[in-house]
Amino acid sequence: MKLLLPVVIVALSFCIGAEASDFKDRFPTELRKTFVGEINAICAEGWCGDRYQIVFSQLNCPELSAPTCLASFAYWRKDKPNYKISGSCALDDIFTIDDLLDGRSEYLTLTDSAYEELSDCLSRF
Repeated sequence: MKLLLPVVIVALSFCIGAEASDFKDRFPTELRKTFVGEINAICAEGWCGDRYQIVFSQLNCPELSAPTCLASFAYWRKDKPNYKISGSCALDDIFTIDDLLDGRSEYLTLTDSAYEELSDCLSRF
């Protein structure tokens, strides 16, 4: 038992030093931030419309829930900005970052499947 305690302490020290989002997520923080930025840019041009504001805050793709990712957001009516509702959209069959971001053009953009899943999800709110 005395020998096991130092090993546990070292392991816990390593875990505490890592960022929680990087330690459990399948994709690096920068790629997830890029995806969230792409979603918010599309929202400004399409999903939000005249009445609603939708702001995505994060994308989580935990190892344990592979191949599903969750895109979290808040939304509100523009005439009632203090009444915000939180939600999330599940994106299925996400095995690599290429399932989310399409880099075929000079600009990164969402893949067709990611765009369709987000559109379907947002239409339910």
